[in-house]
Amino acid sequence: MKMTREIFIITLANALILAGYGMSVPFFAIYLNVERALPASMVGAVIAISTIGRAFASGISGELSDIFGRKKLMNASLVLGAVFLALMGLGMILDAHYIWIIIFHMIASFFGAFFRPSSNAWVADNVAPKNRLEAFGYIRIGLNLGWAAGPALGGLIANYSFGAAFIITAVSYIGTAAMLQAKIKETFVRSKEHKSKFTDMILELKNQRLAKLCALIFLISVVAAQLVTGLSLHGVKYIGLTQAQIGLLFTIDGSIVVLLQYHASKIMTDMRITTALIIGCIIYGSGYILVGAAHGFTLAAIGIALVATGEMAISPGSNTLISNIAPEKARGRYLGMQEVSRHIGTAAGMFGAGVMIEYLSPISQIIPWLLIGFISFTVAFLFYKIKPMFTDEEDGINQTPVPPPPALEETQITGN
Repeated sequence: MKMTREIFIITLANALILAGYGMSVPFFAIYLNVERALPASMVGAVIAISTIGRAFASGISGELSDIFGRKKLMNASLVLGAVFLALMGLGMILDAHYIWIIIFHMIASFFGAFFRPSSNAWVADNVAPKNRLEAFGYIRIGLNLGWAAGPALGGLIANYSFGAAFIITAVSYIGTAAMLQAKIKETFVRSKEHKSKFTDMILELKNQRLAKLCALIFLISVVAAQLVTGLSLHGVKYIGLTQAQIGLLFTIDGSIVVLLQYHASKIMTDMRITTALIIGCIIYGSGYILVGAAHGFTLAAIGIALVATGEMAISPGSNTLISNIAPEKARGRYLGMQEVSRHIGTAAGMFGAGVMIEYLSPISQIIPWLLIGFISFTVAFLFYKIKPMFTDEEDGINQTPVPPPPALEETQITGN
């Protein structure tokens, strides 16, 4: 498929959002643990509670986007999130009580979670099923452009001021909202036959295929959560990395996806989505085990490179599979349920990261990461078991060829 102007804008928006997120949020755990001397288990609990709030918000967002439209929810997420991120930053600069900073973090996380289900639903509305894997691959490239730039810059800013990093993130969110307001049209039309009730969202889990996919997304999100809280705390305490080196690991992760996501998507069009997910989960788990075994930056970087490789299949693959099985007028609901599962899994993973690093890592630093690897390998096996539940079209067979990389078409999109 050709990258349209609108898909480019959505991709750019995701890049800017994750650049802002990566500039500040990964260092929040370090701020609480090092600057405010909170125990790692308490830090994990704080971030887990915030993530549970994000899970609830994701479900609300998916349902509200089926009522009010995708664009309104995306912009509301960015503006409201920016307000409370700015308050977080000011609280840090003014040395406010850490309780206030935690409260602002939880509220900012809640509103921030409104964006992705609405964004994904917008893509599903405007891209044909056979092209969705490629479209979500472009989104993944954008996300990792942001992830490559944000943490590297954030590591430098955090050394100077944690608060400044959060204020800059707030500014980037406002700028992104302004761009979406000016450049993106609302194309969703609510069906009169679609009755939006929040209880109906939960009842959708009677659909066994959706329920099983959500369960697997929950489990792989437990694994994915280690990239933020687990890696940050483990890297500082047990590998001896600086905040700048932690930021560089995040940059390596994002850069690899940016460089290789197009090629990975091209390979994935020649196989079933479930097969790509199986391979991705195996590589993912192997990478985290290497991180746990690392005693220096080099082996940790190799582990993160494997994690990034696994990500290239897992994120666009799961988005596409959920979109492909969703009824046309309930895509927001289905993608919202995916995000609920992802955020609950992330909350469990972040809380588990704090507990494991505090109680298991002193015994042996690799134990938590062996457990994480085992979960990832288990998810790979379970994806293999549910492959027969999907039709060929739902599972990505007979897709069109992947277009040239976005960089080759950028001049066509921007008109420069």
